Amino acid sequence: MNCAKNPCDITDSESVLMRLIWTEGDLSTRHIIELTRREHDWSESTVKTLLRRLVKKGALQTLPNPDGRGFLYHATVTETNAMTDRADSLFTSLCASKKGGVILHLVETQPLSRADIRDLQAALEAKAVGAPETVPCDCMTRSCACGEGQNG
Repeated sequence: MNCAKNPCDITDSESVLMRLIWTEGDLSTRHIIELTRREHDWSESTVKTLLRRLVKKGALQTLPNPDGRGFLYHATVTETNAMTDRADSLFTSLCASKKGGVILHLVETQPLSRADIRDLQAALEAKAVGAPETVPCDCMTRSCACGEGQNG
């Protein structure tokens, strides 16, 4: 799998390591372990396992370390793309009629800059032009909370 071309499923634990690399740039295994231990009680082998999984998924690649010892980990996917992939994956699993409520909750509870708010307002105005009055449920059965599932 190549996360740079296809969405990849980065776990919460793997995200901790990815955020370090996105923030700090290319890092050695030793440096990643040191930085991770400041916030998490993870063993060296746990960190190395997470790094191997991220390389296997294609989210990280290894580069030769200029000091000649070991290598550096380099992100192959941007933080923005990874965040968008995670959000898309989450929203794919939600009932269509409930997505607006989740988005509203995020807008109400997450820190947003004035520029973010202006961008959201513009996107919502454009979206409103062709929006339906209501979004129908797309659950597979009528046993969902809204009781309007497709296959009930």
